[in-house]
Amino acid sequence: MAHMLARLVYRMLKHGEQYVDKGMKCYEEKYRAREIRSIPKKAKELGLEITLNPATAEQKFLVLQL
Repeated sequence: MAHMLARLVYRMLKHGEQYVDKGMKCYEEKYRAREIRSIPKKAKELGLEITLNPATAEQKFLVLQL
């Protein structure tokens, strides 16, 4: 978090850009994407193998409800 803040301040000072708050939704989307990308690495560390299958509409609904 501190590194991100330092980069924001640097960019604002160097380029004269204004700070634009992208909101919590943007942060949560990036966090979710980062977590999804890390799943294969975590599985490999645990000695597991991941097989990707397309989710049905019902499965997608269930995932959103959790």
